[in-house]
Amino acid sequence: MEKRLFSIFEVAPTVGLYNTLLAITHDSDETEERISCLLDKIAGDTPDTLVAALDIHILNGDVPKISVLLKAHAHLLRPRDTTTLQCAVAMLDSSHYHTGSLAILEKELDECIRAIYATVRSCFSHIEEEENKKDLLDILKLRSGTAPRKDRVTQWVEHVVTTSNGHFLPMAFAALMMGLPMMPGDDDGDDADFLNFVDWDQNDPDLDDLREEYKPNLKAIFDSWVHIAQTMRGGPSVLSKMYSKAVALMPWLRGSDVVNEMVIKFVTFIFSRIPGLIKITHRLRERPNKSHVLEALVNLSSFAKIQRKKISMAQGDHQRRPGGKTQADNTQAPRSRPPSSPTGPPPLVGGVYPFSFAGQTSPFPPVPGGMEDVD
Repeated sequence: MEKRLFSIFEVAPTVGLYNTLLAITHDSDETEERISCLLDKIAGDTPDTLVAALDIHILNGDVPKISVLLKAHAHLLRPRDTTTLQCAVAMLDSSHYHTGSLAILEKELDECIRAIYATVRSCFSHIEEEENKKDLLDILKLRSGTAPRKDRVTQWVEHVVTTSNGHFLPMAFAALMMGLPMMPGDDDGDDADFLNFVDWDQNDPDLDDLREEYKPNLKAIFDSWVHIAQTMRGGPSVLSKMYSKAVALMPWLRGSDVVNEMVIKFVTFIFSRIPGLIKITHRLRERPNKSHVLEALVNLSSFAKIQRKKISMAQGDHQRRPGGKTQADNTQAPRSRPPSSPTGPPPLVGGVYPFSFAGQTSPFPPVPGGMEDVD
């Protein structure tokens, strides 16, 4: 039995199989050494073997091997492997590999922000046109809440939103040529709608790659990285840096009213293309291929609001201190601070809590804060 299980483990290692081998072996030390050598050999072969190796080393608290694997093979990890990567980063943060954990945190947040930006642009394709960018800067100079600004914001969103021309888009046409069936009720040839079949069976692992490509859960991934950053040493500074990058890339994040109008326009645009849904409210899930765009947009806007509030509070603290208006203090960058009280458990990534895997709970504390609107 042990020989058979080990032959399976060599091809498809898992934490469960690892625990079983240790439970039935007559010499646990020898088996442990054999498994360790095998993992060193096969960890970089596929994403699945890498995840299994990381999970096993996380279970054993082997921080040096976790660091080695991430340095050599982190590029193999997929969005669905975020839970494992976050557990590994949390362990590195508590060791002398702390610098490496911050580098991974910054890289993952940066990729999330850019992915959200690309996703939003798919629905607001004119957002980068020079005329619209210039108009946005003028709008942001107007006083918030005034009638002129509201009118300008509405007009700006009308100009940047993507419009449908009713023709087949390239991906839909390519899929049709490969023999994939047309979805019922899909009259406008929308690429994402055409790939609705990825939701037919949420538990089918064969569709994971398509789901990650066309319907990534950017909100959950980004939110969980933000939560982890709030408890890491130097994490709040990374969040502040990421906010600056996000605003530089997407200046419309500086205006909550602009984002709110984008959300309203986006929902209206979707409903207008679905016969029978115009009178139905709060049913964006009827078009799950579009919901991930809306969720990511709202979540990123909430993140920007929280960071703006932290920066404002930090600046107020500097001004209230004795001598806070001196030249030296004025040149210091504001520091972000995590919220003082938790508002709930960490967010889910793929339906799993970030620090729970292989039937065991990690000793890392729950992360405070969240993406709630603070305005």
